[in-house]
Amino acid sequence: MEIIIKRIGWFLVFFIVQILLLNKIHLFHVATPFLMVYFIMQFPLTYPRTGLLLWSFFMGLLIDISTNIPGVT
Repeated sequence: MEIIIKRIGWFLVFFIVQILLLNKIHLFHVATPFLMVYFIMQFPLTYPRTGLLLWSFFMGLLIDISTNIPGVT
C-alpha cells in the first residue's frame, strides 16, 4: 500500500511539473520534453504490463486534457 501511495505522489508531482513548466519549453521550436516517460521508466521490470499501461494511459489522458490538445501532435 505504501508503494502505491508513493507512486500516486510522484504521479502528481510529475503531472504538475509537466503542466506548469515543461509544456512551456519548446526545444528548437519543435519538441516539448515529456517527464511522463521518465515516470514510466521508473517502474520495475516485474511490474504487470496491464498496470503499466493503465498508469501510462491516465498520465497521458490527464496531460492532454489539462493542456487542451487532442493527443501528441
